[in-house]
Amino acid sequence: MGDWIFTAVLGAAVFHIVEEYVYPGGFPEGLQNLLPRATHLFTSRFHLIVNGLFLLLCLLSIFIGTSNLVLSLSVFSLIFVNAVLHIRGTIVTKRYYPGVVSGTLIYIPLAIYAYSMFLLSG
Repeated sequence: MGDWIFTAVLGAAVFHIVEEYVYPGGFPEGLQNLLPRATHLFTSRFHLIVNGLFLLLCLLSIFIGTSNLVLSLSVFSLIFVNAVLHIRGTIVTKRYYPGVVSGTLIYIPLAIYAYSMFLLSG
């Protein structure tokens, strides 16, 4: 399993967050449409903390790499589940849900590739 994949997950995460919040943006509004009764829980501070912790996990996986595959592969599981949740958001709201493009086109293939490389490496 190449170490480049751990750097790739950080790049993918940054790209995904840009899609959610910058271009085209609108993730907080999308979340409000998806979960209107829980909107009060998802403050700007919440979004900053969650995404900050997520980026920290991605950064840690670069430094840890293959020496602790439980942590590193957990990051790939996290991005896979995140992508699935964005796809679900698109299906439920019946419109574009911020993050669905990068989740579908980058997160899912990257996670599948990481796990397949892990399984093939023995």
